[in-house]
This record gives sequence, C-alpha cells and structure tokens, in this order.
Amino acid sequence: MRAERTLVRVIAALGVTAPLLIGAVHPWTQVGLSAGAFAVTLAWLAMRGKRGVRVVPFLVPAALGAAVTLVQLVPLPSVLVGFLSPHALELRAGAAGASPSWLPFTVDAPATWLEAAKGLAYLGLLITLAGLIRSRRRARRLLVVLASLGAGLMVLTLIERVVGAKSILGLYHLHSQPGSGFFGTFVDGNHAASVFSIGALVAAGLALELDGGRRFVALCAAVLSASGVLFTTSRAGAAGLAAGGFAFAAIVFGRRFGRARGLLGALTLAVIFCAGGLWISDGLRSRIAGPQSGSLTDNQKVRGWGDGMEMAAHYPWTGVGRGAFGVAIDGWRKNDEGVRLVYPEDAVVQLASEWGLPVAAAVLILVLLAGLEILPLVEKLEPGAIGAACAVLAVVVHELGDFGLEFPGVAFPTVIALGLVIGRCEELAGSRRAEKKERRAIPALAGAAGLLLWAVALGGAAWAAPHTLDADWSRCKAAVKAHAPDAPSLLASAIARHPAADHLELLAAELSSGDALAHVNRALLLHPASQQAHHLAALLLARMNHRGQAALELRLMGEHGGQVAPDELVRVAGSHAIDAVPQTPARLFELAHYLVRTGRAKLGWAAAARAVELADGAESALTEQTRIAVEIKAPAELKEAAHALIASDPAASGYLLAAQALAQAGDARGSDDALARGMKAHATDGELVLGGARLEQKRGNLAGARAMLRRIEAGGFTLADREAGEELSAELAEQAGDVDDAIVARARARMIAGKIKALDIP
Repeated sequence: MRAERTLVRVIAALGVTAPLLIGAVHPWTQVGLSAGAFAVTLAWLAMRGKRGVRVVPFLVPAALGAAVTLVQLVPLPSVLVGFLSPHALELRAGAAGASPSWLPFTVDAPATWLEAAKGLAYLGLLITLAGLIRSRRRARRLLVVLASLGAGLMVLTLIERVVGAKSILGLYHLHSQPGSGFFGTFVDGNHAASVFSIGALVAAGLALELDGGRRFVALCAAVLSASGVLFTTSRAGAAGLAAGGFAFAAIVFGRRFGRARGLLGALTLAVIFCAGGLWISDGLRSRIAGPQSGSLTDNQKVRGWGDGMEMAAHYPWTGVGRGAFGVAIDGWRKNDEGVRLVYPEDAVVQLASEWGLPVAAAVLILVLLAGLEILPLVEKLEPGAIGAACAVLAVVVHELGDFGLEFPGVAFPTVIALGLVIGRCEELAGSRRAEKKERRAIPALAGAAGLLLWAVALGGAAWAAPHTLDADWSRCKAAVKAHAPDAPSLLASAIARHPAADHLELLAAELSSGDALAHVNRALLLHPASQQAHHLAALLLARMNHRGQAALELRLMGEHGGQVAPDELVRVAGSHAIDAVPQTPARLFELAHYLVRTGRAKLGWAAAARAVELADGAESALTEQTRIAVEIKAPAELKEAAHALIASDPAASGYLLAAQALAQAGDARGSDDALARGMKAHATDGELVLGGARLEQKRGNLAGARAMLRRIEAGGFTLADREAGEELSAELAEQAGDVDDAIVARARARMIAGKIKALDIP
C-alpha cells in the first residue's frame, strides 16, 4: 500500500510538472516526461507480477493508436509502401534521388518517434491509474491536485499581468510575445484554457463532496479556473467548458430530480452561465459576435481543416505519420497565408491525416463505445469523479477546434482525470462483475513486451529530439551561413529525415550552384503556394535569361500573397513585367503608373490596356486608363483613352476627365464636345460645369468661362457649387482687370459661405 501511495504521488507530480514545463512543448521535455511515465508503469507492472493488469475501457483504442504509430516507423519494402502510400514513396525517392528499397510509412520519422513515446506514456499512465485509483480517498487526492492546478495557474496568470512579466516564471523568455500575452506557464492561451476547464469542473465536483471551509475553498478554485477560460478568450475552450458543465449539471441534477428534470435544469443553468460569461468577457464576446464573427466559417483555421482532409484523402490507408502533419500539409495548401500550419486544430482531421482513415475511424469508434460503456457507472460516482469525467469531455470538445492534447502539458492532466474515473468505475462495477464474466487480463509477458517496445520508443525519441524539423533547420541554416564544410552533408541528412520539408530544399538551393533550380523545383512540388520558392525560382530564371518564365514565377508569388517591389519586378522580368503581376485590373494599373513614372510609357500603356481588357471595359477601368494617358501626355493615347471613356457614358467626373485629356491632346473641338455631352447627361453637376469653366479659362476664353458659370446662376445647383462658381467668377474678373466685379463676386461667395455655415451643411 505504501508503494502504491508513492506511485500516486509520482503521477500527481508528473501531472503538475508537465504544465509547469512551459506546457511540455519542447522535445526533450516530452522525452523526460515519457521516461517518468515509463518508470511509473514499470513499477506498477512489477507490483502486479504474474497477475498482470485487466483490460479496461479506453485501453484498446489507446493501445491501437500507439501500435499504429510504431508500425509507421518500421522500414518496409518499397513495393508495399508504394502500394499503400504512393505519395510517401514519391517523397522519399525525391529526397534521396532514387527509390529506396526499404522505407517507413511516416514522412517525418523524428516527429513520429516523439509521438510514439508520448502515446505509450499516455497508455502507461492509463493502465496504472485504472489499477491504482480504486478507493474514493485515493481518487480525491488526485482530484485536489487537478483542482489546485487550474486555480494555481490562474493565480500565476494574474500575478504575471499585474507585474507586467516579460518571461514565464522569470526564467523562460519567449521568442515572440503573443498578442494576448502568455497564461501562467502556457504560451498559448488555448492550451491553458483546457487546464482551466479541468480545474473548474473538478473543483466544482469537489465542492459538492466537501463541506465547511473546504467547500468554500473548492468553490473559489472553481471560480478562478472558470474565469481563466474566459480570460483566454478561447472560443473552443469556452465551448468545451460549456459542454462539460452541461454534462456535469445534467448528471448531478438527474440523480436528484430524475433525468428529464435534470436535463431541463442543466439547460437552464447552461443558458444562464453562457450569457453571464459572454457579458463578463468582452474579448470572448467580440470573438464570437463582434466584427470578426463574420469570418467564423471562413478563416485560416477552417481552411486548414479542408486542406488537412484533402491530404488525408491522398494518404487514405496509412496517413502521413503521427506528428508529421505540419511538414506534409504544405503540399495541399492553396494559400499559406503567411502562416505555418503545424497542426490542423481539429482532432478528427489530425488523426485522419496522420493515421489514415480506417485507423482514425476505428480509434474514434472505440473511444465512443468505451465512453458509452462507462457512462452508466459515471452517473453513480461521487461528484468529484463526475467532475473529472466531465472535464475530460470538455477537453475533447475543445480539441475539435484546437490541439492542446498534442502536448503533455494538457494531455497528462487529462489522462490522469480519465484514469482515475476508469479506476473508480472499475471499483464500482466490481460487485456486478463477480456475477458476470471477469475482464480479460493482460498477461505479464505481454506487459513486458509492451515495456520493451516503449523502451525502444524512448530511445528513438531521444534520437529524435535533436533531429526535429526545427532543430535540423536551425543547425543547417547556421552551417550554411557560416560556410561550414559539412553544410552539404548536414542538409542531405536533414532532407532525408524530413523529405516533405520545402524550406530545407530552398536552403539547399541557396547552398548549391549547379543544381539550385532542381532544389527549387522540388520545393515548389512540396509547397506550390510558397512565395519564397517562386521568388527564388524567378531570380534563378532571370539569371539564366529566361525572363518570360521568371515573370510567371513572380506572378505566382503575387497570387499567393507575396509582394515584389516594382523596381525589382522590372529588373527581373524586363519587358515581360506585365506578365509578372497577378492579372487583375488593380495590380496592372498599379504597375502601369509605376512604369509611366519611371519613363517606360509604352510598357505602362500596354499594362493599362490589358487592365481595361480584363475589366471588360468597365467605366472605372477606362477612367484609370485615361489618368495614365494624362501622365504619358502623348496625343494618341490621350485621344484613344478619352474617346473610349466617353463611349462608356461615364459619370460627370468621367466626362470632365475626358474633356481635360482631349484638351491636353490639342483637340479643342473634341474637348468641347465631351463637355457638351456631359452637361446634357448631367445637367446639374457642379463639378462638371466648374471644370469646363476652368478649361475655358486655361485656353484664355474668359467669355466662354463666364458663359459656363452662368449655368450655375440659373439654378439647380448646390450652395457649395454656387460658392465655388462665385470664387471662380472673381478670378475671371481679376484676370480681365475688372476689380469691381471681382469684389462683388467675392462678397457673394462670402455670403453663400455664411449661409452654408448657418445651415450646418458639410
């Protein structure tokens, strides 16, 4: 019994340590925690001896997932891999330059080794806890730890905000500060929200169990943790807490008042608490119903789900390998949006793409069946254990929009909550099981074999920790920058380990001279939306004097959200510059203005003509083309643009612009005709009349200008038009030397201005 209590304390320590170690996001931390879980499981199996351990709910899906992850690491004949996962064979062959004879299913072995070690750690903890946590007292000890973890994390978060902390615990300095700040020991507030949800629901359950001062402390812990979820403004986290809270209330009320009344009471509480939570949390309310709410169904995360399922469809039987999603997904992203999609932020998409569709479906079905199996028993547990079960549900719901369970900082507390619930359910079902068939036990030999595989996985994870994609990238980048002699061999090894990583190929292109374009081409195959790859390809092609192809690469870069300075675009693409921008009127007109300003009028006019063609002769495009013609100052272009604009029957400003262009081209008759047509179509437009008068003034036809202004005096125009007309009349009078008329006109202008001010006309 003393040894068992010691194991419980060690497990509790692991559950607290995982979140404290920055959420256990770093590879070596994950290896260390898995080793700790291995030691605990080894001790438990040694204590069980020949008795072995029983097969408990959730053990089968967890074991299946761990086994499949290990299988993904086994080198198999290329014929078999090519049949089941042709894309994996293609990636390996492309990285090695030839088709290998033996290869694994995973496309990122280091990532999969780490996931294998973590998966076995979760499985081991589940087995151990299901056997250890039978008594209510022992379960309560772990429940207190989980409740304290959530509340303590929130207290730490508040202290950090009050003191304006720039580092976690004063020790860990972030590479980049999140916009929302960090939360306790978690850089990502979404991950902290899962731990807060666990703490809130477990503490709520304990509050119903305990009495006196201990109940008050538990209630305070529940409130602290629940407020932590709101503080993170995590939408999926809030949804998870709502789901878990609803289930908790339904079970507790159902036991007292019956299921129907329990559900009604739980629904009423859910509405009250959800409304109150949204009222309290401005940030959460804004993210759900604020200006961003229109993008809830069309954002980077949702698009990532679609890309992830498309990748899963191309790796249907084996997946890309557990943990390899982030390195493989770029091949299916339509637009990387400047964001590296390491996780799809949806558990179903993650498992389907990493394990393959059949295994993912089997695991999810087995999990659902296990949940249904223990549900009747959960309803009979003490409130604290019910809170733990509902906390697991909250995290699972949260995982439909996040990826916290990918890290031990969230997974360890979740597995501990699940394990103690299973243990209590097994104890509760003990009397019934005496009358039925006993659960099958796992033989000691099978347990020993599992531990051996786990030891191998730990060794693989220890090798993988310094060879993750991020670690390999940093090491290779430093070697290339330092012109180290071993840089080529380091890059070759890294590419072999991560055959789907496009940025390693780009680094190889930077290092290589003769085959740089081959590396860039492979990078584009791996990541068609890569702005950097298209840019580098354009530079290499321009260097080879293939400027037309270089222009197309620059265009692809722009279509994927990249920006190229106009001077670089012209320098690289030369006379093909028009083809080097996305073929939209806006981008072409932008280029046209630059070309005209820099003395490339002919090319600029061609860009404007293509923009008008793409806009199907729209008035706005013809107007912009006319402005470009005014910049060029060439009579032919001015006349062409002006006549095209007039033919479109534009707004009054369009007729005026056409008249000005024709006047600039020396076609006075055409300019007058444009003004006449414009005034016929827009008889009371002051801008057109005033612009026509200024044109006449510019020609020196003061009488014609006055005649034009008399249109405004005739009525139908605004006070602002009349004021501007009087000001222009004063200018004309001064130009003609008629000082008295100028004074009178300015006086009338001031009177009109006073009337405008009195009427508060903007």
